Amino acid sequence: MRLIAVAALLAGVLAGADKWSVLRSEPFAVYTNGKEQDAREALALAVQVQHTLSAQFGKELTPAWPITYVLGKGDARLRLGPGGYLAGAVDAGELAALLIRENTLPFDEEIERGVIALFSTLAVDGPRVRIGAPVARPDLAWARMHLLFTDDRYSGKTRVLLANLSKGLDPVVAWGNSVGVKETVITEQAKEHLARGSFADAALNGKAIDPRRWRQEVLNAQETAELMARSSGPAPALGGLTMAQLEEQAQKWPRWPEPHVRMAALETEPARRAQRWRHAAQLALRDVALWQKAAAAFAAGELFAEQTQCLLAAEKAASTRVERERLRTERLAAQDRRVEAELAAKRAEEEKDRAEVERLRQEALNRIRMAEAKANDGKTPVAGKVQEWWEGPRGDASLRGRLERVDCVGGTLRLQVRGEDKKLTALVVRNVAQLQLDGAPEIQLSCGIQRPVRAVTVEYGRKTLEVTRVKFD
Repeated sequence: MRLIAVAALLAGVLAGADKWSVLRSEPFAVYTNGKEQDAREALALAVQVQHTLSAQFGKELTPAWPITYVLGKGDARLRLGPGGYLAGAVDAGELAALLIRENTLPFDEEIERGVIALFSTLAVDGPRVRIGAPVARPDLAWARMHLLFTDDRYSGKTRVLLANLSKGLDPVVAWGNSVGVKETVITEQAKEHLARGSFADAALNGKAIDPRRWRQEVLNAQETAELMARSSGPAPALGGLTMAQLEEQAQKWPRWPEPHVRMAALETEPARRAQRWRHAAQLALRDVALWQKAAAAFAAGELFAEQTQCLLAAEKAASTRVERERLRTERLAAQDRRVEAELAAKRAEEEKDRAEVERLRQEALNRIRMAEAKANDGKTPVAGKVQEWWEGPRGDASLRGRLERVDCVGGTLRLQVRGEDKKLTALVVRNVAQLQLDGAPEIQLSCGIQRPVRAVTVEYGRKTLEVTRVKFD
């Protein structure tokens, strides 16, 4: 990988040189106590890596933290220190890997590795940017991306492929919609390309910058001391902070998931805890464990739709096919549990409505029996045929047929009666307490499909379709 670090700079640091200056181009800052030109070249490389890589993925790739290069202080590996990422030199491949990791969903591991390896060769010469110089140990992953970037048949289509893959699009569809050639065909061509061993580079559209126009700021003694302390300092620590302090850190560093992880642990309300986990996972993108914790928190609160969404996001965040299959199985099982829970809730609601209807019916029957007992008090039984009677409201229409279904909605009943003409008529019972039921004493109105279906004669209002009497034949 191409490193911009100058031996003279390192020697100056080791000798204790303290004349430091800085060049800035957001989100990068390059500090040096050596040659100004080396710092300008380092900053130009960082800017062009971000610009050209963003163009290939179809969106701006930005680091979650500012990136500070203190030339000569440490190696080129980016690490999280006080206030942002730190490194002692600009490594194009290291920077490309960080930008891809923090801005895209995982895609084919070999393709991602090939892109990083290819961008490790990015070279800047004034306004010109080139890519594709041979690496020390070329392999198939590198050769595949080198072919796609440098071959005129594919170079204009590769950015569409990478944009599609990084959004989680199915690989077969992504290859077909971009390169127009199956991945297996490209792989075979890449094997031949690697065997030939002739690797030309290619030009990329760099950012229009003039490194000479970047303003150099000279640090005073206090600023230099602060820089030296920060360059060797540890990553920010959040242990022991209150909820308010964590909120402050989250606002200060809006793309840092750790404050939200800590706040989730402090939350006492289940729904808010689940939302904290989900927000942390949305920031981390590729952290499967955070998505699973969010899913578990939503499941604990019986928010099964949100649980399924988090499991789907975890599936997309998985880096390997085996892990994706495992998470898919877990997601489908959660969906089954969700459906079962919804059906159980629906059955419970129907049972509640059915019980309410039965209660109202029993109250009505009890009132009728009490009235009958009072009316018959001290009188001899009536001989002969008993005449039907009803003192409540009477309907002006009647329907003879079969009662097929009763829908219970609160205290209202909806009767579905199929008449002798085979037509289905929907009638309504608004006041169950006033409904007259005639027939065998064991007959009851139950919610749902009637089993068995019974023959009935229903009296109702012609205009309102409101039932006043049901007689079971």
